[in-house]
Amino acid sequence: MPKKILLVEDEIALASVYMTRLVAEGYEVEAVSDGQSAITRAMQMQPDLILLDVMIPKVSGIQVLKTLRGDESTKNIKVIMLTALSQDNYKDQAEMLGIS
Repeated sequence: MPKKILLVEDEIALASVYMTRLVAEGYEVEAVSDGQSAITRAMQMQPDLILLDVMIPKVSGIQVLKTLRGDESTKNIKVIMLTALSQDNYKDQAEMLGIS
């Protein structure tokens, strides 16, 4: 059974590139484009990994991570944060929530 990845990326072109590559590598990938959808789908699908953009509409990536870490059903899902930003503030917040 292929590993499930939830891709949270609001830039369609970038999401398409990620999806194409991940599917080619044999992963089952679902993409959403905003934070609220990310929370809902993570709770429903229980993915093996979430690729989470920091800057997304509705609910920020950091807030999505806080919500997932605070819920018993999603607190142990592996998360990789994606960002083009170089602000240490985002990195520090993510690290405090268990992202390395």
